[in-house]
This record gives sequence, structure tokens and C-alpha cells, in this order.
Amino acid sequence: MHPAFIMPYYGDNSSSLDYLETAIHSVQAQTDPDWVLVIVDDASPAPFQSQQLPASITSDNRLHILRHTTRQGPGISRNTGVQHANTLGSPFVLFLDADDVTTASRLALTREAFLDDSVGVVYSSFSAIDGSGKTLSPEAMIPSLASLLRRVRTQPITGRDAWLEMATETGYTNLTSTTSVRMPYILQTPFPAEKISEDFHTWLRLGALGAEYACLDEETCQYRLWGGEAGSASRNESKGLFNRKKAEVDSDGFEQALDIAVSRGVLAVAQIPVHRAKFQRRLAEEIRFEGEDTLARILETLQPDQVTDPAIFLMQE
Repeated sequence: MHPAFIMPYYGDNSSSLDYLETAIHSVQAQTDPDWVLVIVDDASPAPFQSQQLPASITSDNRLHILRHTTRQGPGISRNTGVQHANTLGSPFVLFLDADDVTTASRLALTREAFLDDSVGVVYSSFSAIDGSGKTLSPEAMIPSLASLLRRVRTQPITGRDAWLEMATETGYTNLTSTTSVRMPYILQTPFPAEKISEDFHTWLRLGALGAEYACLDEETCQYRLWGGEAGSASRNESKGLFNRKKAEVDSDGFEQALDIAVSRGVLAVAQIPVHRAKFQRRLAEEIRFEGEDTLARILETLQPDQVTDPAIFLMQE
């Protein structure tokens, strides 16, 4: 019944293997040694071979390496890892991207938090590092990441209504590489196929399903901004359409979360228009903060039930 670290991997640059090795070593350094690590190679252009890794890694029988034959994205890769961990009997999973670094105490702290049976999701604050591992100041980060870091350090969101607060007031709060989820919850809310904001889509549905959020007092991750101020890989690959796609995915995730909450009887249908309007205002503010005034104005002029229509976002082209 070993908890499982789930690590999607896509090796497409000269540093990918070095980052992967560092990430694996950070898992191996856990003070609690009772874990498995499931690495899912997402059909990398240059898939890593066992002989490329040191013996300290390849000889560790707690490592499980899976491979996709076609690229499917980080969300589906995490799903593959979760399914494998479930066959191993893992009671919960700890997500960690292959270019990030986890702290040695993460598993021990997470296991302790899950002693509270009401807790379904555990996350924490983090620090940011560059490609060489140097810690970055908030001033050196993209604005949205700096804002997220301030929020989680000063006003972490917890409880059963965390998903609704994130959707309508604060936005994305729990960084994926700090997030751990009980197995029954993540099996019911797999990541969508989208490669942008697929994690926030999932966190909203998890919360609506009844998962209570808990935030650890200690940081558990060094989040790597290997592209510098450009941000994440998904942002870099979006060719300038990141915010438009994010608005579409976030809106879909929120609508699905509303449906789940209504079906569970924890949200009245009559409350939906109010929450939709709050979500729309919050999303427009977030998009404007990213410098996308045109898209923000479009969002502000829509009726709340129009926000989930993908065709709406074509208006920005």
C-alpha cells in the first residue's frame, strides 16, 4: 500500500534528462521511504534509456517506468500513472512534474495530513527556481506565478468549499507539483486531455465531488521556470493563445464542477447564475492581469452561460 509519486515526462531538450534525474533523486531523498515512483514517458522525441541514468536510480525497485506510443499530454500521462498506482494499491498519489524538485519531508507531511479522514487533497506553498536551480525572486517571475505564490503563502484556501472560492474569487491556488490526492477522488476525476490548465479543471471537479482541501505549513516543491520569465512549457507551446485556451478550459471545468455539486445536492440550481457571474468577473480580471485586455472585455460582455461556448473565444482571432 505504498503512496505513489506520479511523474509525467516529455524529453524534448538537452536539459530534460538532467532535470528528470534531479527530480528522481528528490523523491529518493524522502525521509519516509515507503513510496513508489511512476514515471510516464509521453512518447518523448528522445526517450530516456535506463543506461542513461545512474545505477543509484536504475537499481531502485520502487521505480516504475511506463511509456506512451503517441504524445497525449501531461494530464493523460498523469491518468496513466494514477491507474498504474491504483493497481499497486496506492492509497494516495503525489504529483510531481519531471522538471520540478520535491522536498525530503513531503511524503511524511502529506501522510500525516491524510490521517484526517475528511481531507481529500493536500497541497503547499513552493519556491521557484531557474534552469540552473537558482532560486528566483517574485520580481523575476511572470506576474501570474508571483501572484499565486503570494496568495498561497498568505491566504491558503482550505476546506470543502475551496473549489468554489478558487473558481469565483482567487483562481488557481494549488500548484500541481505540491498537490496530493486520495486515490478514490482522483479516480473519479481524471485529468482532461487539454494541455493548458488541465490541472485547475481537475482541482475544481475534485472539490465539487466533496474533497476537502488542506494546506501544509511547509513548502514542498521547487518549481522550475526553465524558460525564465516565459513560464511553463504549456505556456511556451501555446503560440500566444495561452490565455484564450485557459479561459475556455477553466470555464468548462467550472461548469462540470457545478453539475457535480448540484448532483450531490450541495449546491442549489438557483445559486448557479450568481456563481457563474462571479466566476466570469474573476476570470476577466485574471485575463486582464495577464495583459489580454481584448479577451477580458469580451468576457465581461458575455452572458454568464455563454462563457463555456468555445466558439466565443474565436472572437479574439
